[in-house]
Order: sequence, then structure tokens, then C-alpha cells
Amino acid sequence: MNLKGEQRIQLDRQNKWKHMKSQFKFIFILVLFFNVVLVTFESCSSKVMKKATIDLSSMTMDGPLFEGPNVAQGVYKVNLSELVKDIPNLKPEQIAEARFSKIKLTNADGAFDLFTDITMQVASSNYDMQKLAYLNPVPESSKDLELQIVAEQEDIEKFFKENEFTIVADINLKQDTMASLNFGAMLEVDLVINQ
Repeated sequence: MNLKGEQRIQLDRQNKWKHMKSQFKFIFILVLFFNVVLVTFESCSSKVMKKATIDLSSMTMDGPLFEGPNVAQGVYKVNLSELVKDIPNLKPEQIAEARFSKIKLTNADGAFDLFTDITMQVASSNYDMQKLAYLNPVPESSKDLELQIVAEQEDIEKFFKENEFTIVADINLKQDTMASLNFGAMLEVDLVINQ
């Protein structure tokens, strides 16, 4: 009778172990299934990369201006239909990623001759200012300037989900001037869009 009791306990342990093993297998298979479904779903949602150009034709520093730091600003009113013309009805939530890839400044009246260095930043009413590009020193007698793009740009796509954002140019001048200084900015941005 004692032997039968021990056999019964041993059989109960074996049955419990088998039951636990079958539960672990079921859970493992279930987790594996959900991972396969998730990967399949992610691969089905297509993403496309588009280059877009923002033209800020008039960034102005109103004179008189003094030697040292000065600021010019340009406001971009976000219009995704204009920015990415070949994707009609593009919605802000479709923009998965954004990165400024090129910033070029143009000037017809020689204002760059007064610049020693320049830093371009982006800001909005809801997000802090973030550095985009710089040029130091500014080459003399330049009509066009191509700035060095910073490597680290975090969450730039959030600015394209705003109604507008501001491009800020921090400029150091070599000397005082009574004149206002004007220049244009062309900003190329790479957008990753969920379709």
C-alpha cells in the first residue's frame, strides 16, 4: 500500500510535469505566432522616402545691425500637399521620419561679406529649438552658401505636424551696418512617409 501511494505520487508528478510542458509549448507557439503576425503586418505597411524643398525667399535682419550676434528668422507655414505634391491628401500622422539634408543660402546684395559665421536652427511654439546646420568661417565674396548639416537631428518630423515652424539664423557680423540685410534660404528635407 505504501508502494502504491508512492507510485501514485510519482504518477501525479509526472502528469503535472507533462501538463506544464504542454502549457509551455502552447505559450511558446502562441508567442511565436504573434511575432510572425507582427512582422508580416509591419512589412505590409509600405514606407516611401521623398525629397522636398522649403523655400524661404526672404530672411531679413532689420538695420541698424551691430558687430557680433544677430538673428534672422523665416516662418514656414506647413502645407504638406504643396511640400509633397505627388502624394495627395498627405496627413501629418503619415510622416514617420524627417531629416534636413541640405541648406543653401542665396544673396544678391553682398550681405554675406559681413558674416563671420552662421548657425541655422528650427523651432516652433510647441518644440524647443534644434540646431540644423552651421558654417564657420563664412567664405569671403560668396553669393551662395551651403551650410554643414549637423549629424544629430532628433524627431524633426514633429515640426511637420505643426501648423508652422520657424527657421532661425544666428549670424555673427564683422562690423556694424545701418542697412537691413536680406537673404534667401533653400532647405531640402528627406521625408519618410507611411502610405
